[in-house]
Amino acid sequence: MNLTSRILTDRSGQGLSEYIILVMLIAVCSIAASRMVGSTIKSKLDTINQKLLEIHIP
Repeated sequence: MNLTSRILTDRSGQGLSEYIILVMLIAVCSIAASRMVGSTIKSKLDTINQKLLEIHIP
């Protein structure tokens, strides 16, 4: 078997490549989700802070 056909048919690194792609996809989704949730939480905390600042304690 010549080198070119051996390189094209060798699948020993395929599992690792698929694992890396899967990990990258999970990482991107996690970052996107945390950004969305983070901005929502910040908005809620800003609203709570504003309400607390409006309270006048005698």
